[in-house]
Amino acid sequence: MLTDKPSRRYLAWPVVIGAAAAITACSMGEASTDDRSAKTENTPQVSVQAEPVCGLVDEAVVEEVLGTTDVSTTGTAARAQDEGVGVDSEATDCIITPRDAKHPAITVEVEQVSDEDETRTRVQDESSGPDCDWLADPDYEGYICDVATAGHGHDVGIKAVRDGTLIHVSISGWSDSNSDRRTELTQVATSSVFFSFAPEER
Repeated sequence: MLTDKPSRRYLAWPVVIGAAAAITACSMGEASTDDRSAKTENTPQVSVQAEPVCGLVDEAVVEEVLGTTDVSTTGTAARAQDEGVGVDSEATDCIITPRDAKHPAITVEVEQVSDEDETRTRVQDESSGPDCDWLADPDYEGYICDVATAGHGHDVGIKAVRDGTLIHVSISGWSDSNSDRRTELTQVATSSVFFSFAPEER
């Protein structure tokens, strides 16, 4: 019967009022929980690393080598601690796996290169720029800049390997004569040597 159906005139008011309330809430930046969850589901999620990847590789390095920063990692962060005479380092390998299957995974290997800076064989090459040394060690062949060499120091090498091929090396140096004697292994940005992919290999 017609009397059983509510008038459309009365049904329209809650709709109008609800719409006005929603517009007001949006204008005040008060989106509902449902709105936020729906928005999150529809927005592509990008991995943002608050700390260096694997605790030791800067995000810019990952993007340079892999072409993406949307990665997941498996492994343990490197650890460096001040023992009073230089720095001892300890770390395990870390696998960096891009979530996009188009990019290959890389393995980051961390190891101590030498106990003392003085034990490393270096050949100065002026063409590489100021304060840069050529690393004679075949495992770390390449240029390195801004390594601490005063007093007793440590060099720590970080290698990134793809399918058995060395593609990136970072080396950080410490000295017990530095003003800040405790230097974290994550601070390697100024001592990076890149073995980048050619564009066609990416």
